[in-house]
Amino acid sequence: AERTKEDSCTLIMSVKSIANKLDAMTFTSIFSTDMIMQTFDTIFPLLRHVPKRLVDHIISMFRLPTVKDLQDKYITKLEETMGQLQTSFPNDGIVFTGHGTGGHFAELAGARMGLPAVGF
Repeated sequence: AERTKEDSCTLIMSVKSIANKLDAMTFTSIFSTDMIMQTFDTIFPLLRHVPKRLVDHIISMFRLPTVKDLQDKYITKLEETMGQLQTSFPNDGIVFTGHGTGGHFAELAGARMGLPAVGF
C-alpha cells in the first residue's frame, strides 16, 4: 500500500559528518566545550535541568567566530531541510541523529528546533 500524508510514522534525519577542515575545527571546538560542560555538570549537576536552547546558547559562546559562522550555516541548512520534511509530513514525528561531528550537529539542530536528537 502507498503511504499517504494522513499516515503517521517517525522520520529519522541522519546528519553526516563533514570531511574537511571544518570537521577538524568542529571536533576541536565542540569536544572541548563538551568536556568543560561535562566537568561542570559532574561537580554541579544542573545541566539536565537547563532548557536545551540555553545549553545550545552556552555552547555557541565558546566557539571561535569563524567556526561559529560555518557551523551556524550548516545547522541553518539542517533546520531548513527539517522544515521541509515537517511541511511534507505534518503527522510524523521527526528525530535527528548522527555520528561524530554529525551527531553534534544533529544535537545542536535538535536543541534549536526543540526536536529529539541522538548523537553517538
